[in-house]
Amino acid sequence: MLSWVRQLPILIPESHTNWVVLELARSVEEYAARLESDIIKVPLPPATNDSSSIASFDLSYAYYERLDNECNRIYNEYSKRVANVTSLAKDIINLYAELGATGSGVDKMIVDFGATDPEKLGLKLDDMANLKGKKERLINEKEKRREKIGDLKQEIEELWDKLGVEPLKRKRCLAQTRGFGLKIIHEVRNIASLPFSDLH
Repeated sequence: MLSWVRQLPILIPESHTNWVVLELARSVEEYAARLESDIIKVPLPPATNDSSSIASFDLSYAYYERLDNECNRIYNEYSKRVANVTSLAKDIINLYAELGATGSGVDKMIVDFGATDPEKLGLKLDDMANLKGKKERLINEKEKRREKIGDLKQEIEELWDKLGVEPLKRKRCLAQTRGFGLKIIHEVRNIASLPFSDLH
């Protein structure tokens, strides 16, 4: 990260190295602002143009190296969270599709920005916990529906056994009921109530 900054203390006059450190500090603040307020573990120089205030702060090359390491650490954390939010949003969108979710059952922000601008969903730990909670609730709903559909299909199979419905007809009929949407549950229930003649 910011590899050009690493070279500046060598490339520019010593009188300007303070500028390098201050620019690096601004980069640390910029990325930290998108995360938690207490994520910065290195003291930062005062954000001021007052030379007397800056002069009292340690702007040595040793401090620069500490700050550079901190900047890299925070940027890596930022990048990791962007990737995590993107992945969570993708999983949630896929679950929406599997469950046939529409309207109020869909978080439009996730659909609109999950893949293209995940920062708009938030990168703080609370934001990520919220996304994880949404994903877990959707997974739980999917499992409940999977179990419900499985139970209904078992009832249908038992009924077909009694009616002597041929395996090919069974397969063709159930092939139309894939997925976990409420519509699929309704269709499976309808199959159970079909007259025997409709299966031939």
